[in-house]
Amino acid sequence: TITLTVEASDGLGSSTTDVRISVRDANNHSPRFEKSMYLSAVQETALVGSTVVQVGATDGDVGQNAAISYRIQRGSFQDFAIDSNTGVVTIARPLDFDRRETYSIEVLGIDGGRPQRVSTATVSLSVVDNNDKSPQLTPFTQRTQVREDAVPGHVIYAVIAVDPDVATEDGLRYRLSGILAAVDSNGRPLDAQRFPELQSMFGINELTGEVFVAGPVARDIVTELTLGLTVTDVSADPMQEGHGALVVTLLDVNDFPPIFPPPWSPESPSIRLNVAEELPIGSVVTSMEASDADSNIGGYKLTVQSLPSEQIDTEEPGDAEGMIVEDAPVLTINTGTGVVTVSGRLDYETQTTIVSLVEVWDTGLPQLTTTATLIIELVNLNDEVPVFDANSYAATVEEHAAPGTSVLQVTAVDQDKGDLGRVLYTLTGSGAGMFSISEDGAVTVAAGAVLDREVQDLVSLRVVATDAAPTGETQRQTSVPLVVTIADINDHAPVFSQRQYTASVVENLPLMPPAPILQLTAHDADTGDNANIAYTITHGDEPGNFRLDPSTGILYPAKPLRSSDPLKPPSPTASYSLTVVATDRNGTGRSSGEASVVVSLLPQNQHKPRYLNPGKPNQTIEVPENVDAPQEVAVVSASDDDVGANGVVRYHLRVGDSNVQETKHFSIDPETGLLLTRLSLDREEKAKYELVLVAKDQGSPISYETLRVLTVLVKDEDDHRPEFVNSGKKDGQIPLYVFSLPENRPANTKLGRVHAIDLDTDTNAQVYYHIVEGNSNNSFHIDKLHGVLYSSGPLDREQR
Repeated sequence: TITLTVEASDGLGSSTTDVRISVRDANNHSPRFEKSMYLSAVQETALVGSTVVQVGATDGDVGQNAAISYRIQRGSFQDFAIDSNTGVVTIARPLDFDRRETYSIEVLGIDGGRPQRVSTATVSLSVVDNNDKSPQLTPFTQRTQVREDAVPGHVIYAVIAVDPDVATEDGLRYRLSGILAAVDSNGRPLDAQRFPELQSMFGINELTGEVFVAGPVARDIVTELTLGLTVTDVSADPMQEGHGALVVTLLDVNDFPPIFPPPWSPESPSIRLNVAEELPIGSVVTSMEASDADSNIGGYKLTVQSLPSEQIDTEEPGDAEGMIVEDAPVLTINTGTGVVTVSGRLDYETQTTIVSLVEVWDTGLPQLTTTATLIIELVNLNDEVPVFDANSYAATVEEHAAPGTSVLQVTAVDQDKGDLGRVLYTLTGSGAGMFSISEDGAVTVAAGAVLDREVQDLVSLRVVATDAAPTGETQRQTSVPLVVTIADINDHAPVFSQRQYTASVVENLPLMPPAPILQLTAHDADTGDNANIAYTITHGDEPGNFRLDPSTGILYPAKPLRSSDPLKPPSPTASYSLTVVATDRNGTGRSSGEASVVVSLLPQNQHKPRYLNPGKPNQTIEVPENVDAPQEVAVVSASDDDVGANGVVRYHLRVGDSNVQETKHFSIDPETGLLLTRLSLDREEKAKYELVLVAKDQGSPISYETLRVLTVLVKDEDDHRPEFVNSGKKDGQIPLYVFSLPENRPANTKLGRVHAIDLDTDTNAQVYYHIVEGNSNNSFHIDKLHGVLYSSGPLDREQR
């Protein structure tokens, strides 16, 4: 705290006061440990809660900023705790030197300021080992075995014991603590009264723990012996012990090898079997289960071998010299039961005989092995189907080929042996009678067969291959498609679709580009080049007026076509007569067909129709309303300067893009042009109609038409009465207008206006207004043109 004396003076007098300033601490110092590293050691047997070390820290601040608390950050593994106020580190749970020998604990010192400031220190602890653990046999029950012919001194086992805190390597001592249990040769527990006579059978080296044979191994009395084991840590004070057991199996010395069942014998160690081919995978072939007089069977092994067929009967059984082990065995043996099963395909056609070497061994000591040669003769079955050398066949033969003509050769192979592999051929299908097939697969044209491409150009057959299995066995067969194409020969002439062609054309057809007149069409029943037709003109076109396209058969004009006398108009009967020929093989063949062509020349349509009535474009005609239909509107007429059909005019009405003879309101006669109404016209419904007239000639192949617009006005008739409007009138009532006027107003004061309309037109629609009754004393008058009602003088409400 700082105390100041402050004086205030005005030059004549003064006054003083004391000012006290308290300086508040800022947390600007971090805690500082007395040491950055604390070292200590602790016995592993120290009790939980024992003090290990105390850490301390100071803080340069004051008050709460200097209040320090302690916390373990890491490294204690929950084995130690710290007092947050005093910094005393204690044991939190039992220690174990063998689990962890050292600890590096990070301790935090945290002040009470805001924000908090933190410092760290390290506590390094070493755990002092104490010999506090007893030795242990691992595993508790240990096992070994000894042959019955083992000699004294023979070591059969080294006992395994561990002690993590033994003081010296030779601190452990071993001893046998007696017989715990025994099993006789029949597998029954041995009477404990006989244990003493077995005590001298085994001994143990006290320092190494090696168990050795100390006397005769009496397997005739006992087959399994359980010995008690004790291991002592002599370096501990007091000494510590561990206990366990050693199970010793007494092994019989193996005198007899395994033997296979008959007909196997040591003198003839082979077995022959007949097995059908193609047995399913997993099928049982035989059982090679063996027996042993003094041991159990340890397992089986089968090796499939390949032996030349000529040596199968002469090879010494069991002599595997010259045999080749197969890469992919087809037999396998169960190693536990000796059952032989199929593991691959048994195929007579690949291998008729399978030779296997079967081995069996026992579990005795020494282990003895016996072998047998298993010879399997496969029985041939009809398991193969004939296979063609192609998935399908195709052949070509000319139509009308002679019987016996070769078509093609087919081949199928059956992998079976003998008759089962001999192949017979047949043909099936709707056209099978047209061909025959020999025993060796040669396909030829059948006797009496007529091959006509124009009747059938493709014959689809199936070639069936069947094996020659004997009667009573199922035959196997397969088939493939055979497609025989009947090749064309030029045995047909072209035939025109018509014997005579006719066409009508106008004179002076354009030459560039040429206008087609007609197209000739001929058909040849042959195919290919034999059916390619060329067209020519042979007669009637000596002047060269026409050109015939040889490929398409289209006839064109080669010169302008006109009548013979250019000074005379064209004659409707002018014509040309041509003879045309169609020849196959593009005109080089020997076959052809003939037809005639008549071309008639028509006059050319050169003029459009010209209107006579209405004579002017957009002419208007009036028609009175309310006249019953039909009412004549006009007679349309037009002329055409062409001759014949080209000059004949027909009349229509145009609606949209179509020519029609009538609409809803009008109709027109196509020949006379008489235009009539179809309904009574009402001007108030529609006052005007716009009609599009069509005058069209009958020219061919080109016709012309001329359009003209005719406006039809519906003439008004005084057929409507005036009707008052805005009067509030209801249906069936006289119109009523209500006006009001203050009394004593001067003359000619306007009361209001009545209004009426007339649906007629022009003068027929002019309305005049009159007061017809109720105007006593002539108190009111009305403007007859506009319907405005005025007062004629002042009115007195008390009088009326």
